Amino acid sequence: MLLRAGTVLALGAPAVLLAVVATTTPTSPAMSAQLQQESTEQVKQPPDKQPTKPPGKNEAETAKLRSWQTWSWLNNGGAVHVQQVARAALSLKKEILMTAAKERNVNGKVNVDEKTFNRLCGALGKRAAEAGDYFPVPVQDLQKPWSNALSRLRHGARNCQAVTTPPDGNPPRTPAERERLFNASLAEVVKGITDLGNAYRSIYKTADTHGK
Repeated sequence: MLLRAGTVLALGAPAVLLAVVATTTPTSPAMSAQLQQESTEQVKQPPDKQPTKPPGKNEAETAKLRSWQTWSWLNNGGAVHVQQVARAALSLKKEILMTAAKERNVNGKVNVDEKTFNRLCGALGKRAAEAGDYFPVPVQDLQKPWSNALSRLRHGARNCQAVTTPPDGNPPRTPAERERLFNASLAEVVKGITDLGNAYRSIYKTADTHGK
């Protein structure tokens, strides 16, 4: 596959957002240790330390319940899924930047390693699907952005795989059509990762107040 000069390079700046998502997700070893410590402390606490009143009694109790529910979602697997998606996204981002840095041919285009992109997009789509199969965020207004971002990410990854897979009995696409579809799929992946990062930050902000 050949891409026009600047096409992939133009995606270099927004692709940096993939790195931003990974570095801002609180899944570092220190955060993992903190979650483990808090989980242990939660077990040691008597039941009446956790919110027991039904939501809607008052704003404080409702906020506390939202926080506990969201923190539990993160601590029991949500944060791990975000980390896995971020890692897959970073691998794809590195390939995008490596491709953009290649020397252009006489037509001003750059060769793309289709097998590598197919594999990386497939891995990213798989991680997004796994995150989508995990329990929904227990707070509806947080779940919707999370779910929408994962759907966009899976769709972009599937399109990336489709355009980098040799046609099997289907009419071959023109080089120009393949270029357009390939770059559109990467743009959708970048948008999905950006949306996922925003959704995750909202989830973490809500969970970070638990017990306070």
